[in-house]
Amino acid sequence: MEVYNTGNLHMITKAQLQEKLVELAKKAQETGDLRESMSAYLAFIKDNYNDLDSEAKIIGDKAFEILGTLAKETLEKMPDSIEKRKMTRMHASAYGDHWDIESIAETLEKPTHLDKPILKATEEFFLEHTQMIADLMHDVLSNNLKGPDAAILALYCSAIDELIVAFHLAQHAYGPQVLSHVRAVYEIKDKIELFSSQPEHLQLWASDDPNDAENVRREYSAAGVRKKLGKERYDPVYSFLSEMGTHSTMKYVQSKILLHKPQDSEPLKREAKIWVGGSPREDHLVVANTGVVQAVTVILASFVDVYKDYLHAEEGVQMMKSAFEKYKAYMVKYFCDWMEANGTDSSKARAFISSAQI
Repeated sequence: MEVYNTGNLHMITKAQLQEKLVELAKKAQETGDLRESMSAYLAFIKDNYNDLDSEAKIIGDKAFEILGTLAKETLEKMPDSIEKRKMTRMHASAYGDHWDIESIAETLEKPTHLDKPILKATEEFFLEHTQMIADLMHDVLSNNLKGPDAAILALYCSAIDELIVAFHLAQHAYGPQVLSHVRAVYEIKDKIELFSSQPEHLQLWASDDPNDAENVRREYSAAGVRKKLGKERYDPVYSFLSEMGTHSTMKYVQSKILLHKPQDSEPLKREAKIWVGGSPREDHLVVANTGVVQAVTVILASFVDVYKDYLHAEEGVQMMKSAFEKYKAYMVKYFCDWMEANGTDSSKARAFISSAQI
């Protein structure tokens, strides 16, 4: 089949779609398998739907409607069998009622298909300020460093890895999964703070003696590290990230489910929709992306503080001032304004952001 070019798009025309149907009809005559040809025709429409021109899409939609209804009626009359179940899954997949794992997995290999201003803003902030961290790390690595620095810099590199993964997941609306990686960033940041200010802890933490394993786990857990830093063992932010991201809590499960009342149904009847491959909920998108931006800002501030003696003082101040101003503007626009638009008072959040200091 040939296609013609319209601008930068290769569009399939109504005539070409009809040619495809004739081609498959001839094949059905040769093989005697009409079902296979019809399945191939529907698969062709589905796989190339975005490349159909307006007239071809009308034909494609009508084909799905007619053949889909016919297939459903035929399946309902068939006795239960392995073949029927396979065909039922194929039918459901064609109509978006069954998960196609290959397609879901492929979405993470591509730029996000979501057209949301917050995603572009997050991308710009992430790339600019994570690159700042990398640039400053380059400057630090140009010096003769002390023993503890190898572990501390490795932790910063781990934080960057976590940020990169969190960013990609946030771009594709994997909200709860983002929070798992953001939690790891905060945990890493606290360890860096401890080891840079109290390097004596590094020896036990780095011990490979099996007899020390339980002690290391207890002493350098997230709560244990916070205690050594003079902070409260309980951190509400860390707890939220654990509950909604890392741990399989009921609140986490509830975030994956949408309950709705079908039209013309019984008063108490509800249907549940469970998402795989990200969540379209706007609150997930907002929390995930603002979480990434906050985590990037935290690691940048941490690096500038820990390695200030190795950095150009003026550049470090300029970077942090710029980062904080952009962070505040981002949070006001994409978090506070979103809260207000959804009927939630954002005054406390605005006051907190406004008072944030370098």
